[in-house]
Amino acid sequence: MNRKELLPIVILCILCLAQASFFITFSPEPFAPQTSDLLRTSGDSINSLVDAPKIHPPPQFEEQQHRPEPVPPTSVFDQVTLTSFSSFLNYLSNTIGSRLFGSEGNNLAAEYIAEQFEDMGLEVSYHEFGSSGHNVIGKLPSGNIHNNECIVVGAHYDTIPAASRGADDNGSGVAAVMEIARVLSQYQFNYTIYFVAFDEEEIGLYGSRAFSDYLHSNNIPVAFVYNFDMIIWDNPSAPTDSKYEIIHNGGTSEAIAAHIVNIGTGYGLPVAALYAPGMWMSDHSPFWDHGDPAVWFFEYGGLGNPYIHSSADNLAQPEYSLGLGTLVTKNAATALADMATIVSTEPGFPQVAFVAPTPSGYVTPDDDIPIVLEVVDTALDVNRVELSVNNAPYIDITSGLNTTHCTYSWDGTGFYGLTSFEVRVFDAEGWQTSSRHTFRVDKGLDCRITAPYQGEHITQGTQYTIWIDATDLDGPKPIYVRVRINENEWHYASTHIVNQHFYYNWTVTGTGLQTIQIHASDTNGYQNSSQVEVEVLVYLPTINEVSYWPTQPYENSLVQVSAQVSPHPLGANIYNVQVIYSIDDGVWKNRRLLPTENDLYQY
Repeated sequence: MNRKELLPIVILCILCLAQASFFITFSPEPFAPQTSDLLRTSGDSINSLVDAPKIHPPPQFEEQQHRPEPVPPTSVFDQVTLTSFSSFLNYLSNTIGSRLFGSEGNNLAAEYIAEQFEDMGLEVSYHEFGSSGHNVIGKLPSGNIHNNECIVVGAHYDTIPAASRGADDNGSGVAAVMEIARVLSQYQFNYTIYFVAFDEEEIGLYGSRAFSDYLHSNNIPVAFVYNFDMIIWDNPSAPTDSKYEIIHNGGTSEAIAAHIVNIGTGYGLPVAALYAPGMWMSDHSPFWDHGDPAVWFFEYGGLGNPYIHSSADNLAQPEYSLGLGTLVTKNAATALADMATIVSTEPGFPQVAFVAPTPSGYVTPDDDIPIVLEVVDTALDVNRVELSVNNAPYIDITSGLNTTHCTYSWDGTGFYGLTSFEVRVFDAEGWQTSSRHTFRVDKGLDCRITAPYQGEHITQGTQYTIWIDATDLDGPKPIYVRVRINENEWHYASTHIVNQHFYYNWTVTGTGLQTIQIHASDTNGYQNSSQVEVEVLVYLPTINEVSYWPTQPYENSLVQVSAQVSPHPLGANIYNVQVIYSIDDGVWKNRRLLPTENDLYQY
């Protein structure tokens, strides 16, 4: 055999070895890649790995290939590519450059993002706020008509200052959102997903605050939020096993962060969770204020990035790794697809969706909880339904199946916290589909305002102590209570007796009807709220007598002015008494009278 005849065989062997090495590199278990090999400052080793093809096991039923199976979330990892992520980021940072709020570059970026969302088949809209702000929204409707909950996947696209190209802050985050949207827009999920590019983050989180307010004012429940802000700085000080972090504030947010980390570490990715409720300086914060579970994908030690908010924030920085940004995006897209649950739309394929309890809802642990599923199969040959709780062995619940629904009474006794349900449906030919559903088993919180009472009259100008009772029905756990007046800023109430009584001192302003709202949450993420309306009235003091002495003053003499002023019995204490006078020059002056005794004020 000559060299020419030998060459194709050699090439074939090399290709086979290459395929095998890629399979070993990215299989979640047990062959996880070494992060030291994945992450180089230059990103060269990442670039050779993140786009590599992967080998998947064959479908479960080899002999029946006439109906394809739903795409598993693991393949989402493969579909996120360095090439696509880099293309989005390069256009934002290099082609457009500065995206200062209100600028031409800002408008061009919004148009570019909207066009890309449209090409992906998303429902695109602009969400305008303030004088010039506009969020760009790409909506992927839910495949489950019974679920009106949404997931928000967002990043801000504005930059500061005018000289900054915003490569890391935050072209990287927007590129992640766009790449996730590109991949996931091919499927339908158990939730509606909003892919959002927020405007005016750099000047006060205005875009995300406007959008979170919009969702809540329209009674659109938020299951959870992914926020991306700065994900490509390969910090030289970062530990090798945590090049990026998932910031959370405890409760359900912590459970979501743990899920993301579990997915990531399964692929050998350098990710860790970080409990940091004080890190409010990005677009997850307004959702936290509303009590929504939200996490922040953030490069390790990103607050110390020396290049952001300057002209140095550009893709020429050697410490910027597009490979790292791609791995963050792969992690997020895979975790999101796993949590949101892909709904099969193949004709004839059996489909199943949870009707009750509502996704991410709440049930008490002592009841027999009705699990209601909608089962759709055009062939009408579904013959088995199975259920698994928290990854326990599947149990057969087919006895509750009728033509369109399957019901099962589940005893939640002994269960507590975030609980995961997995249901799978089989038809007569052995084809199956599954759906995942998560809700919280918790007795919950009881919270109420004990003072003031509904309709109470309160005096303007006074300092009123609002008293709150909040009790965790599952036993003593830390409770956080916030108070706000008339949709204004939330303020944390102080603890009087731990986990039972709280108070907030309100300086009463305004008049007429005022709404006092409270929001309580515990460390498991359960929330409750209450409100009362009060009427603020103005009670004016009475001026009983005004006198001055001497009554006939002479030139250069001192004149003592006295006033007897009584506060209203229901009014505030007297704060200031002034005399206003004018002499022959026509210039009016005012002087404050000082209190003496018996409601007498003198100057």
